[in-house]
Amino acid sequence: MMKVFTLLFLSLSLASHSHGLHLFRAHKVAVHLTNRLGPGRELTVHCGSHDDDIGYKTLGDEKDIEWSFHTNVWGTTLFYCNLWFGKADRKTFYRFDAYDDVRDSRRCRKECRWMITNQSTLAGLNEDTGFWEPFVLKKMRQ
Repeated sequence: MMKVFTLLFLSLSLASHSHGLHLFRAHKVAVHLTNRLGPGRELTVHCGSHDDDIGYKTLGDEKDIEWSFHTNVWGTTLFYCNLWFGKADRKTFYRFDAYDDVRDSRRCRKECRWMITNQSTLAGLNEDTGFWEPFVLKKMRQ
């Protein structure tokens, strides 16, 4: 009976690997978010997931926040960040997914690097290509 389970386990593992599926895919990922808004422009960040609160941090120009975590085996890991910046009386609030397993399991397997640029846009580094790609910042309110 043990041979049957062992063979079944090995068969599923090999089949999932050869088809690009990941049955046993929990791995460690680091996320970095850098403020590139420019001198004198602060970025306030609050990041977390369903299970973890990374906390609030105010970033000066060229400063970053970073954390790491292990993805879950179901492929549903999701970390988000709420951001706000601008003049004290007119702050703009944004949100984006800092790690979405569906989107990022291949794009940033070990490290997800993000930056908020001086044009107030979001860019993410693709580990495979080495290029910064534009992403949508969801505006929350003003």
